[in-house]
Amino acid sequence: MTYELYYWPEIQGRGEFIRLALEDAGVKYVDVARLSGKSSGVPAMFKFLEGERLATPPFAPPFLKAGTRIIGQTANILQFIGARHGLAPRQDAGRLWTNQLQLTMSDLVAEAHDAHHPISGGLYYEEQKPEALKRAVHFREERLPILHGLVVQETRDREDRPAHRTFAPAASSPLGRRSDDLRQFEIRTNRRSSAGCR
Repeated sequence: MTYELYYWPEIQGRGEFIRLALEDAGVKYVDVARLSGKSSGVPAMFKFLEGERLATPPFAPPFLKAGTRIIGQTANILQFIGARHGLAPRQDAGRLWTNQLQLTMSDLVAEAHDAHHPISGGLYYEEQKPEALKRAVHFREERLPILHGLVVQETRDREDRPAHRTFAPAASSPLGRRSDDLRQFEIRTNRRSSAGCR
């Protein structure tokens, strides 16, 4: 089967997570909106978005066509691809944890976007620049260190990780300059035995 990915042609955004997973899995897929010609490009994507005959239409890009199935939302698509192509753990606990990490990444992407568009995604950055500058400081100093710490810990070699870790960067590092109530970011679990990751 050749998958059909529908996402904006010039934007990496949420669709890029799916492109990377499809490439990593080594499966055949077509990035429909990036093609030209009949039944392709952005008009083909809107055909699905405006389709009244679909039982389960996607809300917005990205979405994936897998045979007769239309799957929307990045985390949902990645869960589908991961289970079918060995990119996710086999056991439920590991698959749920992997999905949780993807949802956390979605939060990071949304917060980064909102740092540039704090009032509305429909306004240009220049129209909300004073508010964006304030939001960016909060994002950089409060939110990004926490999310960065989680990502760094979860992408380390699984064999070298202890069951209990504390993320507390040195106060002198850029990540260490944050409020005291965030000093101790703890993750307690023993995922190596329960997640079943490869």
